[in-house]
Amino acid sequence: MENTENNAEKLMPELVEPNLKYKDSYIEALREYKEVDGDSIDIEDRENNFDKFLDKLEKNKKAHDGLTPNFQFWSVIGDRYIGRINYRPELDDKLRIKGGNAGYSVRPSERGKGYATLMMQQIIEKAKEDGLKELLISCNSDNIQSIKVIEKCGGQYVDGGLDENNVQINRYIINL
Repeated sequence: MENTENNAEKLMPELVEPNLKYKDSYIEALREYKEVDGDSIDIEDRENNFDKFLDKLEKNKKAHDGLTPNFQFWSVIGDRYIGRINYRPELDDKLRIKGGNAGYSVRPSERGKGYATLMMQQIIEKAKEDGLKELLISCNSDNIQSIKVIEKCGGQYVDGGLDENNVQINRYIINL
């Protein structure tokens, strides 16, 4: 009889820093985003200039050009890119309205499997280690899946409003 506990452990995603090892799977995910969500990213440019993309992510870890530090982590299982989460330990006025301390995305073929919740839980632990007392998270008010993730992770609705594009957003606080 097969040991299902060991199989489950093998299937648990881990958060890693973006790197070349996951390039093919990441590019494959971008194609999914484009096909399913209509993303406008230039996939060919990203693929051909992947090193520059990784350099940009590295640069974003430090405040620069009026931007707060932004750390991107990739959720992976083995060599397969599952999704990404951005973590911003500091907020500026714009991020206090929309964006907040974290934002995530799961590739379309992996949605509905709990990966966004796992990524948020891992970022909550990182934020605690960094000494944060709360996380501000926002999402479009019609994004039911994201609302469920935020609420599962302890998010309490604060308020809603329109962003700069007149899109209705909800803001939540997760007390740490």
